[in-house]
Amino acid sequence: MKPNIMLLILILGGIMKPYIVRLSVLTILVLAAKANAVPNPYATLVWHDTLAEALQEAQDTGKKRIYAVSWNEGCGLCETTKEWYAEDPSVKPIIEEHYILWTPHHYNDTDFRSTYYSQIPPGGSLPYVFVLDVDNLATVLDSGTGTQYPNFIYDMLFPLIPVAPTFAEWIETFGLPAEEQGHDDCPGEDGVPNLLKYACDLTPTNYCATTNLMQTGSYTGAFEVVYFKSKDTVDVQLDPVWSDSLTNGTWTTTGIATGQLEDEDGREKWKVVVPASQKQGFIRLRATQ
Repeated sequence: MKPNIMLLILILGGIMKPYIVRLSVLTILVLAAKANAVPNPYATLVWHDTLAEALQEAQDTGKKRIYAVSWNEGCGLCETTKEWYAEDPSVKPIIEEHYILWTPHHYNDTDFRSTYYSQIPPGGSLPYVFVLDVDNLATVLDSGTGTQYPNFIYDMLFPLIPVAPTFAEWIETFGLPAEEQGHDDCPGEDGVPNLLKYACDLTPTNYCATTNLMQTGSYTGAFEVVYFKSKDTVDVQLDPVWSDSLTNGTWTTTGIATGQLEDEDGREKWKVVVPASQKQGFIRLRATQ
């Protein structure tokens, strides 16, 4: 029985999980037409040929998970998994936000052969897929074989999305004494408290330069300053605040605007704009929980 026909029978028979029944008849027919692995002209996900490229994306974005689909020449289902199933609306948003995509050649890729090929059980057929942790590549978080229709990919990916640590969990990983683990403590002796470093994805024990927090932007009718924000925090609010005086002023968010830019070095990059009508002022970052 051809895989696409099997997919259709499973959907009509009600065996798949409830969220799959949302697929329309048109979607089912489209999936059934993919047995020949025709490239999807609307596919936009980026797949890396090498593990080095995947790890570079991890460094650039801060993502912690890799979804690897092994392939070889003539494997139509490998292309179907990559070009169609991963692009399915129930799967694609999860991949875009949390996952890096890698397509190692099943036989020729050195990284794949040296670490993962031996973990494929007897009888495993292509495409064989792995979910990997960027920080511990030797450990396979999940794996599977055969036709990777959308709900299979969804079932693999969703439970393995990294959960951001709370402030207490984060500060505990640095081995600091209890008296240096508070929100306002500053073990780095740089004037930047722990909670602010947590909000900005900085190490509490390392000295922090001003440019690690904020950088001077441009002036085009308004004053702009760039600042950085962690992608992995829980229940912490990071705001730029300004005051017209360091001695008598009040720190406030009133009158300024913020906007998100492209991520940089695994952190969110934002800008804060202060109207030029403010002739004098000072900006700092404030973290609250």
